[in-house]
Amino acid sequence: MVLKPGSAAIIAIIFGEYMVRAAIGADAVDASTWINKGVALAGLVSVTLLNSVSTKLGTRSADIFMFLKFVALLGVTITGIVVAVTGLSFKGKASDDWKTKGWFEGTNTNVSNWAVALYAGLWAFDGWDNVNYVTGEFKNPSRDLPRVIHTSLPLVILSYILANIAYFFVLPLSVIESSNTVAVAFGHKVFGPIGSLILALTVSGSCFGALNATTFTSGRLVYAAGKEGYLPAVFGKIGIGNRSAVKLHTRSKTSSRMVQFVADDVGFFYTPIAAMALNAALTSIYIVVGDFKTLTTFYGVAGYTFYFFTVLGLIVLRVKEPMLERP
Repeated sequence: MVLKPGSAAIIAIIFGEYMVRAAIGADAVDASTWINKGVALAGLVSVTLLNSVSTKLGTRSADIFMFLKFVALLGVTITGIVVAVTGLSFKGKASDDWKTKGWFEGTNTNVSNWAVALYAGLWAFDGWDNVNYVTGEFKNPSRDLPRVIHTSLPLVILSYILANIAYFFVLPLSVIESSNTVAVAFGHKVFGPIGSLILALTVSGSCFGALNATTFTSGRLVYAAGKEGYLPAVFGKIGIGNRSAVKLHTRSKTSSRMVQFVADDVGFFYTPIAAMALNAALTSIYIVVGDFKTLTTFYGVAGYTFYFFTVLGLIVLRVKEPMLERP
């Protein structure tokens, strides 16, 4: 009710900001907040429909966006290194703040500001918990889950740290501190208007993929809560109404292959549609009433409070129930 919709709302807002920036350009005055939120809501509706059609369509979409995301991060990193070495860029000389100024120069020593910054960083790397909600979709979770954790976490951390270093190589510190769309500023500095457009669309695609993955896992979480009786039983159902799935009968081989590529084995709409609709409704509320800074702080405080008590509970169980079977 709090964590997943709140996280999805943050991603959707970033998606909206970058999509609008792609439309109006890097040098234009910032658009209305409500335009950004309108685009964010459109993105949320799109991924909800995508994941309602079939599980396979949702996961295949996630795979495609993940691949594009890593290609983009690699491109940003390489571009930043080349610009740092050559000093060349589309708009004059590249910034040399990374050489002439300390990266931590002028750092605020206020503890509350440090906490806000820490929460933003914790949220950025918080996707690690999503895998726990979809272990039921794994064929061999005891084998595959550790593999996923041990490969994905280091890869994601390394990729994003390198991309952030690339931003420092190209952009002045003042731009990085003041802009909500740093990637657009990076693309505009290096490649001009076409670069800002490409980076804006790339980040939008990345956010769409992250929103898709969050919607996928959130739906399963609400569905499980409905099945266990923590939420009304309607959220623990699969499909639409009394129909659990819809099958399409095709005659041509091409159509049949396309259906097999995106449909589940039992057909279309064999998904927790009511659960994902609830998640979308809650996320929409957060999008309308919140903004990036307030939502990241809210999510950080709420999320890591739950994480703390979860870990504390595990320690207590280790002491009180040492003989319990554990994975």
